[in-house]
Amino acid sequence: MSKGSSNKILSVLLLIVVVDILLAIIAVLKAPFPLHVDVGAPTAYLSIYIHVPLAWSSYLLFTLALIGGILYLVKGDEKYDRLTRVSAFLGVVYGIGTIVTGMAWASESWGAAWNWDPRETGVLLLLLAYIGYFALRQSIPDPERKRLVASIYAIVAFATVPLSFAAAYATQSLHPKASQAGAFFSQPEVLKYFVSRVIIASITAVLLVAALISKRPSPQLTRAAQVVGALIVIIGLSAALYAVKPFLLDSPARVLNATLNSNGEIVRLTTSNGNYTFQQPVKSPVNPPLYNGTPSVIGHLVVVSDNSVDLVIHWCVALVLGVYALIVGGILLLYTWLHKLLQRV
Repeated sequence: MSKGSSNKILSVLLLIVVVDILLAIIAVLKAPFPLHVDVGAPTAYLSIYIHVPLAWSSYLLFTLALIGGILYLVKGDEKYDRLTRVSAFLGVVYGIGTIVTGMAWASESWGAAWNWDPRETGVLLLLLAYIGYFALRQSIPDPERKRLVASIYAIVAFATVPLSFAAAYATQSLHPKASQAGAFFSQPEVLKYFVSRVIIASITAVLLVAALISKRPSPQLTRAAQVVGALIVIIGLSAALYAVKPFLLDSPARVLNATLNSNGEIVRLTTSNGNYTFQQPVKSPVNPPLYNGTPSVIGHLVVVSDNSVDLVIHWCVALVLGVYALIVGGILLLYTWLHKLLQRV
């Protein structure tokens, strides 16, 4: 691959990754969430717009590692071994991000950060398998034998990918199945945000692989990548801090019960912080105000004042956004170092 091609790939990557992080921020702040969930705050489900695309991107990266392993065995070209090791490395990074963001979401929606859920366990085993891939590479001094054995290992290790995905369907799992989430995903607005996030996150992951397996781009573009990476980290963490601000400055409370008037406005509210009666009814922060005949605001986290009830996005969503910004921005920020490292392992 020529330096001109490397420059084009990195240029496109920098554009896509900016769109990616901005769309992630918009999804966290504006995308729809369920009106009601069985456990925890419904707004915690905003994590779905980042956690699931991150998980799918990790599967895509491990699939690229599989393809690279097969092509190396067939053609014996070192560039395919490079594809395998770069894809596997990024797959591990994305996989760790998947576990961390999943734990943040689970801490609210399942009551504990780690539950030994079949899919959680499957992803953990998947990561251990691919960490073993790099341990194996480091244990073989002969370059040609290293590439051969590592390619075979990458092909075999891929079995953990479908197993980790299917685990939620083969056994009882806390992860909701597609049939259970059908009603939520049938909403056009939900589908629009979710599909666009999966597509853009996948494109980002593939372009990161392409940028790291190509030749070093021009110094100007390399510096631009580092600047964009730093900006993504700053913007992503700033947005996460904005989302979590109510937890830092106020005392959000979970709504336990509510009484609405005929206009769907709140007249009385019972929260984990106490009871409130409003002389002037206040607008419900959740629309529509009723869910199956019950006030939709029940179960949500809110900040209550004399004349308003404001919805609060659960802190786990801010953490999930921050983790994604650190992953994508961090890879660009460390682009030069990673490019050299992945040429040697």
